[in-house]
Amino acid sequence: MGSRWIEVKGARQNNLKNISLKIPHEELTVITGVSGSGKSSLAFDTIFAEGQRRFVESQTTYARQFMQRLDKPDVDSIEGLCPTIAVRSRNSHKSSRSTVGTVTEIYDYLRLIFAKIGDLHCPKCGRKVAAESSDEMVSDILESFDGEKALVLSPIEISEKVTPALLRELVLSRGYSYIAADAELIDAGDAADELLEKAIRKFSFSGDEEKSHGRRLFVVVDRLSVSRQKKRRIADTVETAVKEGAGVFVVRSDSKEKTYTSEPRCTECGITILRPTPQHLSFNSAIGACSRCKGFGDTYEIDLDAVIPDKTKTLREGAIVCWNTANIKRYARAMFKRSEQELGVRPDAPFNELTPTEIDRVMNGYGKHLYGLLPFFERMKQKSYKISNRYFLIRYRKLQKCPECGGAKLNGEALSVRLGGRNIAELGVMPISELNAFFSELKLSKHDREMVRIPLREVESRTGYLNEIGLGYLTLWRLSRTLSGGEMQRIHLAAHLGSRLTGTLYVLDEPTVGLHPRDTERLVKVIRDLKELGNTVI
Repeated sequence: MGSRWIEVKGARQNNLKNISLKIPHEELTVITGVSGSGKSSLAFDTIFAEGQRRFVESQTTYARQFMQRLDKPDVDSIEGLCPTIAVRSRNSHKSSRSTVGTVTEIYDYLRLIFAKIGDLHCPKCGRKVAAESSDEMVSDILESFDGEKALVLSPIEISEKVTPALLRELVLSRGYSYIAADAELIDAGDAADELLEKAIRKFSFSGDEEKSHGRRLFVVVDRLSVSRQKKRRIADTVETAVKEGAGVFVVRSDSKEKTYTSEPRCTECGITILRPTPQHLSFNSAIGACSRCKGFGDTYEIDLDAVIPDKTKTLREGAIVCWNTANIKRYARAMFKRSEQELGVRPDAPFNELTPTEIDRVMNGYGKHLYGLLPFFERMKQKSYKISNRYFLIRYRKLQKCPECGGAKLNGEALSVRLGGRNIAELGVMPISELNAFFSELKLSKHDREMVRIPLREVESRTGYLNEIGLGYLTLWRLSRTLSGGEMQRIHLAAHLGSRLTGTLYVLDEPTVGLHPRDTERLVKVIRDLKELGNTVI
């Protein structure tokens, strides 16, 4: 840096009276004074404002047209000014999608880690899914079937429209002779058409991969006695079986059967699992967010306590109060004049004595006479352009955890990726102090740790900084708009520490106001760490 000082001459901004001073670079400088003495006018409205103005002026003419025009502060000159960042004690994050995780960028690094090395699980059955190398499959076959006679089978997909002649040609043209249908072996060359027709009807591919899994015909790739001496032959057979079965094959003996796959595929459900990208793990992305709550984690649902406040009343007595308003009452009265057989519920039984089936009919409707609360509220929602309908919905609905994702914000595919036995949403609701300990204790292979070395280091350092400054009780899912100004300022400080910028001027707005003395000491340590990185702090 050219100068050892930031030199301010003749500052007259706001209530400053021709102030001149020098501030040393790479030091911590505190401006103190009584209220109204001009502390903020000097730090923010003069020094920081000039730093921002110079940054804007350094941009091209084209870029400046999209930036706010900044006036030069009332000062004769400021020399030795470096790039400037202000960290204020007010919370300007009002978006419902802004969280502690997104502000600190910890969640962005978590998505990178999960996308790179997360364990894939089937979103349907929850089983762990992993691709296997040829060497791993050969080793497992030798271990699992050692000393046994086994069949190596590759699945073949056929439809009901395939004829026995086509099936016979399909198998023989590939150089195979036998078809495996359950435990039965069929000689494709000699078998009668009736036998092949029966196999086609029973094992034809329906077009639904999940429903058809486990119901397919197999060609017999090889029949062999498994032993270490035949490792080379087994390796060649595995390579052929993987090619014939599009990555999947089965080894079957008299005592057991195992399915092997060369791609991430659930052997129970038949679902191929693709490794996600970071975007697939984002609740701010349409491809990662829960389809019902759109990534917010909660939805507006019917408040039954408001809709039916007195559950000892019957439907005919007006238990559903939202249907007792003037324009709906006549419609509801006509509905509940009908008999129990027409409505499908007992209109004269207290609501708290209705059976689960009857309550379901009240909620969803039944036949052509009972409309149902859910369709009714959906219709009101579709007409929410009317202000009266909006007030109506506000009165009878409340914010609840999304019934589909349970507040996790993400869809099933994103939640099926796990690290250390936990999905990314479980880490999102974990206090930052526990999250830091989780990554400190996480056991990773040397290869995996090298793959995520940079994002892992960022997560560990940023969670560590947040814990040090007394914010270990926060979670990554905590909405930014619910934070106090002091919490937000400390979060920004931790984020800047994590970014490890150097040669920067930080201007802080009363960072210790309202803090417990214990937290004040922690914050001062973080501020000094900023200075030790080679920054100037005011």
